[in-house]
Amino acid sequence: MSAPAESVAAVYRSPRARLIDYLSFRRMPDQTAELDGLRGIAVILVLLRHAVRPFLESGKPPGPTLGWDISTFMANGWIGVDLFFVLSGFLITHHILRLHERNGGAWQWKPYLQKRALRIIPAYYAVLFLAVAGAFPYFDVGADLLGLRVIYHMLILQDYLPANIIVAFWSLGVEEKFYLLAPLLLLAGANAKSSSGRISLIVMLLLLGIALRINTAFGSPDVDTYLQFFITFRSPFHMTMDPILFGVLIALVYRSKHEFPVLTSRAAAGWIFWIGAILFLFISCSHEMMRDITWWDKTIQPTVIAFSFAAITFGLLFGGGPGALFRSTVLFVTARISYSLYLIHMPLVPLSLVLADRLSPGSFSTFLAIFAVISVAAAMLLHFAVEKPFLIIKDRVGVRA
Repeated sequence: MSAPAESVAAVYRSPRARLIDYLSFRRMPDQTAELDGLRGIAVILVLLRHAVRPFLESGKPPGPTLGWDISTFMANGWIGVDLFFVLSGFLITHHILRLHERNGGAWQWKPYLQKRALRIIPAYYAVLFLAVAGAFPYFDVGADLLGLRVIYHMLILQDYLPANIIVAFWSLGVEEKFYLLAPLLLLAGANAKSSSGRISLIVMLLLLGIALRINTAFGSPDVDTYLQFFITFRSPFHMTMDPILFGVLIALVYRSKHEFPVLTSRAAAGWIFWIGAILFLFISCSHEMMRDITWWDKTIQPTVIAFSFAAITFGLLFGGGPGALFRSTVLFVTARISYSLYLIHMPLVPLSLVLADRLSPGSFSTFLAIFAVISVAAAMLLHFAVEKPFLIIKDRVGVRA
């Protein structure tokens, strides 16, 4: 009798109570708090990259902080996208296999695709059309072949075609293709008693991706600028699968813990986390990646980056590492708006530069503060006005009354 009573009470709540509930951020019971922390860190890394880049390109990087060249770490923040990919690989795989089990081995494409579309498309289209309409001050989209560019962005093909409306949109092309292929890839052997077969398949695909990059590197030795590298090695779906596949591997192990008792123990998880964390710090702080495009950047480095984030994610999932740090409220709230923040922050860079220059010309700290405030405010607006209403609809898809 409690459920109907609660439903009736929900209907008759005051408008103020419903508004407060709508504007609140709550963890769902089945969510892993540490993954929210990682998602928050991922978007912060990306924002730092796009914040520092104008200053690096103008030859005026921010000065050392406590003797540390912080600009190197910030410039390498683009690897936050790889962390997003690891998390997506894990979460989508976990979701697909859980649905498959709940449905008794049956698979329903319609609700799956509906949920994916409701999660990704509305906020993405909103920012896309705002950018094309010139809604972001000082952000120039360019008029050349704009209709064609909008069409292939609407079809989410900007990982293979130029992401030349908002560059950050390239990663959505990779994600969407994985969403389409993941059920086909994962459900073939879903009823097997052992997960070893699917794990072997994912490892082979991982090795295939490395082989493709090596082959492309030998076939395109003249790719030596960042733009050429981005188009050839970074953006295309088939070249960027390493972090997603690592996420898939983590999910397969996570759902078959009993097969890997030593690997998934708390002690092992702690070691794995710290190996990943140390590797991440070394990668991020040792030098500015992509300044000079080398064979290493084209071939093996993507796998090393993906492995570092996979190790961190794996460690946290199984109780290793400083979990409390990743459960912080700041990272949780950042994670809740991370998708909106990722979508909308880049068109706000020019406006932030203009405002900062008026207050304190050439000051990176002033720009960073303005950029952070404007980006978070815009992301909050996008989240509550566009993203969240469709997330509510998404949660109702496939739910029987």
